[in-house]
Formats: sequence, C-alpha cells, structure tokens
Amino acid sequence: MLKSEWERSLRECPQNPEHHGEGDVWTHTCMVVEALRGDPEFQALSASDREVLEAAAWLHDVAKPLCLQPDLSCPGHARKGSQMARQLLYERGYDSRLREMVCQLVRYHMVPYRLVDAPDWERQILQMGLSCRPELLTLLARADARGRICQDQQHLLDQISLFAELARENPPAFADDHSRVTYFRRGGDPHRVVHHQPRCRVTVMSGLPAAGKDHWIARHGGGLPVVSLDGLRDELEVSPSGDQGEVIQEARERARGHLRAGRDFIWNATNLSGQLRQRTLDLCFDYEADVRLVYVEAPLSEIERRNQARSRPVPAGVVERMMRRWEPPELWEGHELIQSL
Repeated sequence: MLKSEWERSLRECPQNPEHHGEGDVWTHTCMVVEALRGDPEFQALSASDREVLEAAAWLHDVAKPLCLQPDLSCPGHARKGSQMARQLLYERGYDSRLREMVCQLVRYHMVPYRLVDAPDWERQILQMGLSCRPELLTLLARADARGRICQDQQHLLDQISLFAELARENPPAFADDHSRVTYFRRGGDPHRVVHHQPRCRVTVMSGLPAAGKDHWIARHGGGLPVVSLDGLRDELEVSPSGDQGEVIQEARERARGHLRAGRDFIWNATNLSGQLRQRTLDLCFDYEADVRLVYVEAPLSEIERRNQARSRPVPAGVVERMMRRWEPPELWEGHELIQSL
C-alpha cells in the first residue's frame, strides 16, 4: 500500500462521533501523532524508542477501513492492524526488531482502555508484558486518548493510568518455561510451579516461504527427523496453491508417530499465523512434548530470489496471502523461542 492510498483510505473512513468528534480516522491519526510529540515523556525517550512510538501512532488504526461495520465500530482492527503494519514495514525494509516493537504496540493499543474491567485482566497483562514494553504502550494509549474529541477523555486517561500501575505491579515472571506454557494454556495461578517430565521435544519452524528454514535445520537440526510440508507436497504431487488437506493430514499422522514413540523431531512449515500454529502446538502438547519455536526471516528481495530459484516456486499470490495474516511466534506460545533474523 502506497502512502497516498493509505492516507486516502483513512480519510474516507468515518468514526462514531460519540467517541471521535474530530471526524475521520486520518484526522484522528494526525491528532494522535501531534499529542505524542508534545508529551514530555515521549521527548525524553531514546531516538529509537521515539521512532518506534511515532510509527505505531501513524499505524495504530490502519486497519479500521477494512474492519468498519455499519454501526461505525471496527472490531478486530488492532490485531488486523498489526498484520498490515508488519507487511507494510517489511516490504520497505524496516529493521525487523524495531518493526516488531511497532507491530506489538499496534496489536495491544486498545488494552489500556479496557484492561481494568476485563475478567481476564491478569492473563492479558502478562501476555502483553511478554510481547511489548508497557511504558511505551502507556504513552501510545495516552496520545490516542488525547488525540480525539470526546466526552469521556478523562475517563480514558484514568483507565490508562490504572493500566500503567497494574503493569508495574504484575511483570511477566514465571517459575520456569513449562509453568509459563501451562498458565497460558490452562490458566490458574501464574506463580504456580508446574512439574513436567517431557516425553520429547518438538522444534516447530515458522517463517515465510524461502526465508531459510531448511538452511537453519541443516545447520542446527542435529540430524533429527523432519516432518516437512514442502517435502510432502513434492511426495504427494500437490501444488502450493492447491488443496492442502491431504498434505496436512499426512503431516499430522507422521508427527503422531514421532510423538507416540517419544522421539524428538522437527515440524517444518510456514506456521505464519497464531491460529495455524495453534493446531500444531495443541497436537504436541497433547503428547506432553516440550516445544521449541524457531522463527526464521530474510529480506523480501532475498526471499523472492530464492523462491524463483526453486524447482517449484510458491506463487506470488500465495506468498501475498500469507503475509496478510503473518504473525511471528511469541514466547508465551511455547517453552522456547529462537529468532533467526
């Protein structure tokens, strides 16, 4: 999306006048950036933190036009916005570490308003704390509240202050990796020690096609058996753009064989969205496995070059659809997270 297209889509997106008397999303976005720049706490940050926060301010509502409903609500715009921001910044070669900081701020930018009254506030704040820095999220939310015309602005600012206090009082500290995994899967007391004797360890790969997953496995896989979706597509003669049902079914059956035997193995697939990963992780956890998530990334130009050099390139349209729902794995999903960027 070009800047002109992005700006036009936000200008043409109306908002509920009760919460946004200033009008369209673009007007609100500009007011948020202005409010952020005028915040003394923002001005005192490092240059890189200011860069991240300002990018998040420009992009925090980027998905509202896609999520707009007849009643002018935009459900899901924060999560969708983080995916759009990731694609926009990746395509422009933005630093991957800073990009993910921006995307997580966009993803969680609504949390400070709603957290205090949420029944699962503890889980939300612990998950958020593993993904982004609460002090930066507080500044973004405060600018978001100030950058609008509404009757409940002070209430929003009060909620944000309570969020900041809760975040300081509840850092994401767990007894060990398995206790963390158990909490996010089953709930309960986040400070509880959960004893665990894993039957095996599964390495779950994640990354865009041609990002370098096979290369990572060759260097670090230790000769473990690999359940590879690309390999199964070749074996079953299924196109990357075709129906993947048979490929997934066969992959899961082979994975179950390793899991039943208590054998370490590697699951090699793109696993780009949280929803897709969850199915694989559920299978592994059902067999009491430890899960190591490995996320691999390469510049877009390199991915395109490698993909075209393949004997069976992944169609550009398929890669584009994957990027639209792209969510790198996070620490709360498994026992270990390795990032190869």
